[in-house]
Amino acid sequence: MASFLQLPHELQEIILEYALITPASPPVDPWTGKENRQPLHDVDYKAWSFGPNNTLYDTSQQDDLAGTSSALLRTSWQIHEETKGILDRMARPCYLLDVMIVHGLELWPTWLSVPVLRTHLDEVRVTFRIFGHCISREGMRSTLGDGGHNGPEWCFYALLERFLVHGPVTSRQPGKHQEKKVYVKTLTINFESAADEEHPLPPPELTWKDYFRYKMRVKDGPDLSHYAMRPEWLANSLRGQIASLLALSSYTTRYGVFLYEHIGSIRVLVEGEFVEEFDLAKQLAPMKYDCDIANFSRDPSREYFWRWKRRAQRVRQEAGLPVIWADDPEFAEYPED
Repeated sequence: MASFLQLPHELQEIILEYALITPASPPVDPWTGKENRQPLHDVDYKAWSFGPNNTLYDTSQQDDLAGTSSALLRTSWQIHEETKGILDRMARPCYLLDVMIVHGLELWPTWLSVPVLRTHLDEVRVTFRIFGHCISREGMRSTLGDGGHNGPEWCFYALLERFLVHGPVTSRQPGKHQEKKVYVKTLTINFESAADEEHPLPPPELTWKDYFRYKMRVKDGPDLSHYAMRPEWLANSLRGQIASLLALSSYTTRYGVFLYEHIGSIRVLVEGEFVEEFDLAKQLAPMKYDCDIANFSRDPSREYFWRWKRRAQRVRQEAGLPVIWADDPEFAEYPED
C-alpha cells in the first residue's frame, strides 16, 4: 500500500483539505459536562449582565482550536508546505459553531470547525439546538432586562460581543478587552429543535402569539413551561432583537453600532430553511440622522452621527465587507476625525 507521501499531489491536497475543514461532532446533549462550562468575563460587555453570566463556555476545549492545521504544520516538510498552501488560500475561512440552548435560560457554545485562525471571515455558521422546556413564568420574571429584551436574547448578544473581540477562544483572557477585531461577511444562524418525550413540542394549535403572550407573562396565557420551545418562535424573537438593534433607536444605538462595523449580513434559518436576511450594507446606506436617536453613543448630536456613519463605511470597506455609498452631502460637512 502506498504511503501518503507517495500519493499523487492532487489527491494529497484533497485529503489534507478534508482533514482541515471536517467539523468535530457537537455535544450529544447538555445533561453532562456542565462542570467544564463557565461564563467568561474577559470583555467589557455592553450586554446586560444576564447575558455573559448565562453564556457558558467549554473551558476544557483547547485554545488551539485550529489544532488539525497546527499538527499538520509540524509534520514533514512536504506536508507542512502543502498544508500552508491550503491555509494561505483560506484567506477568509468559514467557522462552525454549535450552541445548545438549555431550558431557554443558558447558551452553551462549542466550536466545531476552525480551520485556521483569522480575523476576517467569509462566514460563521451557528446552529442553535433547543434542549429542555420553555422558561417557567417565575423564571421569566427574572430574565427581563434592559431595552425590553429578555435574558436569553442578551446571551446571544454577549456571545457575539465576545467572539468579535477574542475570536473562537474559550479560555479566560487576562484583563477586560473592548476592541473588536473580527469581521464576518455572513453570519448564518440556524435554529433546530431537540425536543424529546419528556419535553415535546407544543401542539399545533399553540402559535407564536401564544408564546409571545407567555413570554410577556399575560395572566390568561397558556402555560408552556412543560413544552420545548419551537425553533421558529426563538427565531422570531431573535429576528425582532436584530431588527431593533439595527434600527439604532434611542434604546439600542449603543448596542447596534458595532454590528454595522463588523458584519456584512445576517441570515436566519429554521431547520435549515431560509427565513430572513438582514443586509447591513443596504440598511446603513440610506440611514439619516434622526432626532429619535437620542442616545447615539451617548452623544445626541447630528455631527456625531454623520462622523460615525462615515467611519463605519470606511471600516467596512477596509475589512472587505459590502459597502453602498449613498448620496450623503453631510459627509462633506462633517469629515471623519
